[in-house]
Amino acid sequence: MFIQQDDSKQQQSASQQDRIIYVVGEINECVARDVVVALLEMQKNDPLKEITMILDSYGGEIDSMFAIVDMMEIIMPPVRTICLGKAMSAAAIIFLYGQKGRRFMTRHSRLMLHQASSFSHGTVSDIVIDTEEIKFLQEQIIQEIMKRSKLKEKEIRSIIDRNTYIRPDKAMEYGMCDGIIQRLG
Repeated sequence: MFIQQDDSKQQQSASQQDRIIYVVGEINECVARDVVVALLEMQKNDPLKEITMILDSYGGEIDSMFAIVDMMEIIMPPVRTICLGKAMSAAAIIFLYGQKGRRFMTRHSRLMLHQASSFSHGTVSDIVIDTEEIKFLQEQIIQEIMKRSKLKEKEIRSIIDRNTYIRPDKAMEYGMCDGIIQRLG
């Protein structure tokens, strides 16, 4: 299954039997909806057979990311993640949610982590409320990275302070990646 948000048109191809979800482009609520539906459909077809999610994305909306990772956690089939090209921001967090031992990167791919951001508008009071919410979400992300890597909280805070690009060798050292994929199969 190929999932991409492109000029408000949903593109999907491949059969459900492939059990591959290819996520490319911005992570938004339309992409999240389609990924969640694909995960549920694949679970329905075979509740124990592994699903592969290939990510090539600059990231996107934090709420859409949480919708995807929450579903990855509650379905029965294990989800293998593969970073192809890039998994940045929200896509990097989705990558980390792959089953431990089944998170792979291609040789030339990279992860990128940074602080959570918001495009808050409105009154000063609303901006203060939105700032508190984004701080809460960032703390959740830090805790999730700690669970899914070898890094301590202080190291994660340092990494996400600015855009930090992580190549496969460093990702393996950090415990974020389980290997460089040589063959798909």
